[in-house]
Amino acid sequence: MNGTQIFSPNRILAAAILSLHLIPAAASAQAEPRERDIRIPRVPADELPRVKKLVNPIPPTASALREAKELFSRSCAACHGAEGKGDGPVAVDNRIDPKPRNFTNPEFQRLRTDGELYWVLTHGSHDTEMMRMDFFFTEEELWKLILYVRSLGGADP
Repeated sequence: MNGTQIFSPNRILAAAILSLHLIPAAASAQAEPRERDIRIPRVPADELPRVKKLVNPIPPTASALREAKELFSRSCAACHGAEGKGDGPVAVDNRIDPKPRNFTNPEFQRLRTDGELYWVLTHGSHDTEMMRMDFFFTEEELWKLILYVRSLGGADP
């Protein structure tokens, strides 16, 4: 060897200083979970044409919306938030990534059909924390939840 130490104090100090600069950068890269791209359907491509044709059989009456709001508050708001913005306490406290869907986004409401929302409720949203809900709700309740989700987007359900 030519007298250069592999683990010299200067090299250790330089590595320590470099790591102090990299740690905050890595932490900020993971700072905020993001919602999945709303433009990408969650329904598999081979099922999408059929699913898009599904129509909500529940009329958007005041009583159906009241019932759906109660179901949403009890079962969905923990992740999606009380106002449906994807900011529920479970999602925030556990830093769920991807972030739960923001149902108040009018662009999301425009892009997704009732059939697609129903498919997600009955199959879950793969690679997310959104599990299938048909174990917990009847078919009628699922369709009512969709009415309520539509009302969060500012449009008539």
